[in-house]
Amino acid sequence: MPRFVEGDGSRSSRLVLVGEAPGRYEDAIGKPFVGPSGQLQARFWREVGLERSDFRIENVYPYMPPTGKIESVSKGELALWVNDLHDRIATFDDPWVIVPTGNTALEALTGKRGITKHRGSIYSYTDRK
Repeated sequence: MPRFVEGDGSRSSRLVLVGEAPGRYEDAIGKPFVGPSGQLQARFWREVGLERSDFRIENVYPYMPPTGKIESVSKGELALWVNDLHDRIATFDDPWVIVPTGNTALEALTGKRGITKHRGSIYSYTDRK
């Protein structure tokens, strides 16, 4: 049974990173973005003077998907977790920038698909507070 991987970092962080779902490293350790993707992200952050502690890190779906691919999660179950993501974001103090990483995160936050064609775009987000 996959483990629930809770978000990590301060709820007061101005920067929020939203991933799709945990992978096997995240499932084993119980923290988001600690595997190869997280290490790559950390390298990018260091290059611009940021650290992991500057972010609140969440996943849309907090379990490793059955096949390791977010597409294996049913649309109904994923919709429940998208709704929950918006509730989680509403509990944060005052995030200034929310960065989706992947199609599922982009669609959950903006309703748009095609992460590559939206790379570098800036969209507004209104939380549920």
